[in-house]
Amino acid sequence: MPSPSSGTPDFQPDPPSIPLQQLSAQEWYEWQLRIEAANQNNLLHHCRQCDREWVSSQAESCTCGSVRIERIACWQFPDG
Repeated sequence: MPSPSSGTPDFQPDPPSIPLQQLSAQEWYEWQLRIEAANQNNLLHHCRQCDREWVSSQAESCTCGSVRIERIACWQFPDG
């Protein structure tokens, strides 16, 4: 299966450093691909100049004109 970001079929995520007894090798590989894809979408943007926050899948500057933007993948935040 190709990597979402590289488009190459030979993408191989690093093997886990501890044994994963809950996931098969295929399940672990697919989980890594989903995490990589999630990192590409729904980024929380925070402007360090005016403190504005917004969610977008595109890297963009703030409406105040600043390019000093912090971006955090939204999947890192718990629901609720």
